[in-house]
Amino acid sequence: MVFRMTHPWKHPKSGIYWYRKRVPERLKPLVGKTEEKISLRTRNPDEARIEFARVSLEVEERWRALSAGMRSLSEKQAAGVAGKIYRSMVEEHEDNPSRLPGRTLKLMLDQAVLRPGSVKIFPMGNNPNASSAAVERLFESRNEENARKVDDWLKARGMLLDPESRKLVGTAVDRAILDARQYLHRMAEGDYSPDPAASRFPKLELQKPEEGSTKSAKSVTFDEIIEAKAEKKQTGKNSKPLPEKSISKYKRIAKEFAAFRKSDDATTTTVDEVDAWGDAMLEAAVLNNRTIADKLTNLGTIINWGRAMRKYRQPMASAEVISGRIELPEWEEKSTAETSYTMDEARHVLRTARNETDPRTRWLPWVCLYAGLRISEANALRKSDFFQCEGRWFFKVTTLGGRTLKTNRSERKIPVHPALEAEGFLRWVEKAADGQLFARGATGFVGRWVRGDSVGITREKLSPNHGLRHLFVDLCRRDGVQDEPREYLSGHASAKVHRKYGATDVMLPGLAAEMDKIVPLLPVAEQRAA
Repeated sequence: MVFRMTHPWKHPKSGIYWYRKRVPERLKPLVGKTEEKISLRTRNPDEARIEFARVSLEVEERWRALSAGMRSLSEKQAAGVAGKIYRSMVEEHEDNPSRLPGRTLKLMLDQAVLRPGSVKIFPMGNNPNASSAAVERLFESRNEENARKVDDWLKARGMLLDPESRKLVGTAVDRAILDARQYLHRMAEGDYSPDPAASRFPKLELQKPEEGSTKSAKSVTFDEIIEAKAEKKQTGKNSKPLPEKSISKYKRIAKEFAAFRKSDDATTTTVDEVDAWGDAMLEAAVLNNRTIADKLTNLGTIINWGRAMRKYRQPMASAEVISGRIELPEWEEKSTAETSYTMDEARHVLRTARNETDPRTRWLPWVCLYAGLRISEANALRKSDFFQCEGRWFFKVTTLGGRTLKTNRSERKIPVHPALEAEGFLRWVEKAADGQLFARGATGFVGRWVRGDSVGITREKLSPNHGLRHLFVDLCRRDGVQDEPREYLSGHASAKVHRKYGATDVMLPGLAAEMDKIVPLLPVAEQRAA
């Protein structure tokens, strides 16, 4: 179906008229959809034609702004944006200011942030830690709400700001929202006299996108390179698409680097800039050295992609090669003995899990220990992943259904260990609803559970989730599981071994026999009693 419409489209069932137009190919990554579809909110054809013209103009202006790319704003222009948002907020609520959601609390939060000392918010209740955490969440929610107002305003106008300009606007809007809340609060008390603060905002004057743009015609953004690579990777027969998780990772790293250097133009990247970014991260001492090295390496990968691409080869020739030309920070590897659980710690975790009602803490520790899974792999398991072969239960670790794995050899078929079956895991799976077995967010959830009051293991170097996987590998070695099955079960197999066990079901009974060599940590009698 083609949507090159110059007139309103009438919905066949509701009779409501709509504006519909296909998004140009070059703008789809920025707009986030293939078609603009906006209700004109009327069944009257004459009203629809008038509204269609207005919406069409707004859409075309937004698309022109997006086509212009990144732009910079002055402090005066940032204050002008803040004035627009101030007036919009006042006009929306001035008729009934007392109905402004969270009127008093949100005003107090704004005052506490922007005018320290003007108000004080005290945690209440019998649990000081929980009360303080609740107050902290209120401030986080306040910051997110204000940022969302800015993002929504900019998105509606197709404005892409460089990091410095976005920060300027955010700061200006923060103050403007406080002014608006104070004015609406006075209105709610019956005082409708003019707000003196309203006159402080300058008129917003922006250069038309057609008249020029801060983005050079020859510039290439980091995101453009990453998106082009992702598109290339999914082209052709038997292609291997770049996982969404990887795309997000590369974009996040590129955004951090662009914010540091105040430009998202990849064509001007230099080795000195990347060295300076690495030094800044080291001096901040927030990230560990391995994470910093990974960020620098991934940034070099993005530059290499851009220089190799036919469409960007000429402009990217000016970007300096990063890979192999910067000194990566060194780090001390943690030993498996430090990050893994001791036998007694693992037994304590398994026993504590029996008292849990949340499936994530009840079953994921058992699954990670007796199957060698990464917590993300276990968290993504679905009921349909379980199957029988020669009378024995197995489950698949797979990318089916849009799931992602660390490597292509992480896909595997795992025998259900007898300890898991004796514990009642298969009975629980059988009763579970179709679809994903566990709620998302298990990595942080289980980690907090292990280190919290429920389990209480606070050993600093222990990896709460991955430590169970490490212990599984050690148990395989202790109990004589052969090298190839152990490597396959843990997702570390060579291509040859992976084909040997994963190609068909023929090898699965032998794989189950190797799994059965692992002696349970808890006595079988204790498991049956549980």
